[in-house]
Amino acid sequence: MSRKVYLISCGVGGYDDITVRALKTIDSCDIVMGAERFITLFAGEKRSVILPANSERAAEIVNRADGTIGVLLSGDVGFYSQAATLRKLITDAEIESIAGVGIVQQLSAKLDIAWQDLEFVSLHADSSNQIPDGDCMILMRRGLNLKDLIPIGRKVMICQALSTPDEKIELWGGGDYLCNELTTIIITAIN
Repeated sequence: MSRKVYLISCGVGGYDDITVRALKTIDSCDIVMGAERFITLFAGEKRSVILPANSERAAEIVNRADGTIGVLLSGDVGFYSQAATLRKLITDAEIESIAGVGIVQQLSAKLDIAWQDLEFVSLHADSSNQIPDGDCMILMRRGLNLKDLIPIGRKVMICQALSTPDEKIELWGGGDYLCNELTTIIITAIN
């Protein structure tokens, strides 16, 4: 196999949150691909391609490239990541995943909570997933309204755009709140 594809975790999106190993791997690549925000932050002068969010279309572009390819992905490559789908769709290449610090670790540290006791739910692709009764972290999808999903009386912290200049963490007041693609919520007994 002459092609090598690295699926590289960029963490939650801030330059200070990517691992040294991920930066070294990016430096070793002939071409770097990913979302525009990651290309801007991490590609530097390297040849780069902005990938669409759609995994099938992204894999088609990766499959046409030669050499050592770095695919920059948000979060951690092992936790509700596009990496799982790309691993199945990328052909004729050796694939290696480069782990990083994901939203679970980032948000738990910011809110000073232990994440080993949280349940994790993703509403990214399937908004019919059930919201647990206990403490949980939920990855949201653009357009979901918290008021339609969360029973009144639950304590909810809304976290958006972690580790970016637009970072926002606030207590939800119970009214309408439309999520964007960078929204995660924590439902817990946070003091």
